[in-house]
Amino acid sequence: MRNSRSSAVLRVLDDYRNSSADELESFAFWHGASGRRYVHTIYPLRECPDVVDAVYVMVRTGANGDNQVVRVGQTESTSGTLNLADIRFHAARLGADTVHVHLLAETPTARRLVELDLQAGLFGALSSEADQPIVEPDYAVGQ
Repeated sequence: MRNSRSSAVLRVLDDYRNSSADELESFAFWHGASGRRYVHTIYPLRECPDVVDAVYVMVRTGANGDNQVVRVGQTESTSGTLNLADIRFHAARLGADTVHVHLLAETPTARRLVELDLQAGLFGALSSEADQPIVEPDYAVGQ
């Protein structure tokens, strides 16, 4: 019997493997300072599901279409609805319109390492929020 965490991870992997080129636009790869790539599922803020045990990248789309990373963090509660409320609060405060969710880090230590790697890689510092960097992910299209 699989737990809900395993089921969520398998669902993300299956969705990625079975995606057409158009559907792959719902995935992005973000690079950490270590050079590792982390696959994220992209959700418009209003469509983000309840999530637990996840690392996220909040992105604001600029007027010219550039993506600006405004926050990197991880969920803290065992309640998906509380995590979603926290994500929406920070997104509204920072003007983010999409949330990129990484579900493949299976332990608290692994999630913290991914979070710190992404913060260092995207912001150049161990900070959860950006000063002003504009960073584009490697979208999965054509990969």
